Amino acid sequence: MTTLIETRCKSFINRLNENLFTIRTYSIRLSGNPYAGCQFDCAYCYAPYVYRFNRNATPEEFGSKVFARVNAPQVLERELERGLSSGRLQREYVDLGTVTDAYQPAEARYGITRRCLEVFLRHEFPVTVLTKSTLVLRDLDLWQALAEKGLGVVGFTLTRPTTVPADVKNLLEPYSPGTGQLLDAIRTVVEAGIPTFVFVDPVVPFLTAEPALVQQLLAEIAATGNRKVFFGVLKLSPLTWSLFRRRLQEAQAPDLVSRFEELYIRRGVKEFGRSWVPPYEYREALYRLARDTCRELGIGFSCEGNFFHLWLDDWAEVEDPYRHPSGYNLWRAVRARRGEPVALAEVRARIADRFPVVSDQYFDTLESLWEAGKLFEEVQGVEFWRDDGRCGYVYTDGVSERRSEMSAPVPSTPLRTGPSLRSEQAPTEGEEDLPADEERVPAVAV
Repeated sequence: MTTLIETRCKSFINRLNENLFTIRTYSIRLSGNPYAGCQFDCAYCYAPYVYRFNRNATPEEFGSKVFARVNAPQVLERELERGLSSGRLQREYVDLGTVTDAYQPAEARYGITRRCLEVFLRHEFPVTVLTKSTLVLRDLDLWQALAEKGLGVVGFTLTRPTTVPADVKNLLEPYSPGTGQLLDAIRTVVEAGIPTFVFVDPVVPFLTAEPALVQQLLAEIAATGNRKVFFGVLKLSPLTWSLFRRRLQEAQAPDLVSRFEELYIRRGVKEFGRSWVPPYEYREALYRLARDTCRELGIGFSCEGNFFHLWLDDWAEVEDPYRHPSGYNLWRAVRARRGEPVALAEVRARIADRFPVVSDQYFDTLESLWEAGKLFEEVQGVEFWRDDGRCGYVYTDGVSERRSEMSAPVPSTPLRTGPSLRSEQAPTEGEEDLPADEERVPAVAV
């Protein structure tokens, strides 16, 4: 049972700060969350870290206590009116639901997301959503109207193919729709002419990362007509790991606990000093498998974790022109010179020309990271140079290819139904927006 608590927010649109993590990772800076908490209660979710900042809420309650920001549409209306009229706000994408799912079951009751979409459409302001819910189809009329103006993009999260056993699904995503339902929803959105993308993220080692499962899921996605795929492996911040480990223990899978500890904590690395990820060789092999599969299927491929040399295209192009560049766009600017040093002025000019929404704060942070030699830390094939007061980067062709030849095969674990999870065989966290002060009204149990 989920307890729904109606709250009133003081602000709705939030802006991410510019830093190495956001510049390398995100294409959108604005977000808005109609809800706090999520009834889908996915075992791997990073959002409980932010959820804990709600009063009288703990990370463990993320899936069982959901706060509905019932006045969000009115607050959004005020923010857009004031921001656009004063010039303090320019048109750039707002990401609906960065620490929640905007189309979780509570949305069927409250309709907050739909009313927010009506506000965005009225003000002709760009909006996008990433969901694992079929409820998005209820709002197909609004998404079509936004898409016709070049202002709407719908993304879906899919983490497993249709053949994954029920016990694996129940462990990872106990209350989300089935893969078949989501594939049908993607097909419907594509056929409606709405720009779409799919996040295959996270792929979970030992459970959904087996090569055959990855290949099957990508083929099922390609069959929907979607052509933009972003791919990523499970990340484990300290809090996420503590919650995920508890799920594994409840599923009576102690061998999986020890295997995750070995792959992530002992052999893995902390990406951006935030979350553990598997070692480079594991990720390279997994992402290369997915990339090659997407190439054979004739669809695009982008991925997590600084592996820009594996990208087939840029998934975020569906958000043009109301978005920021990601690390991939910066990497391409350096790669284009093929071994010749690239200075900041050249990259800055390319960014300003293609991405008109970027702010002075973005460029100031970019300059600081550039001159400190930090912008491409941990990115294979890009080297920093400094000479006589000048500095820049140079692309060294072949480094990544040589590294990949030494890549280890992706570990796989046979999946069985029922007893398989009881196998007898051997970010700072989160840079997302924090909730504004809210006024509570009585809870409703559903």
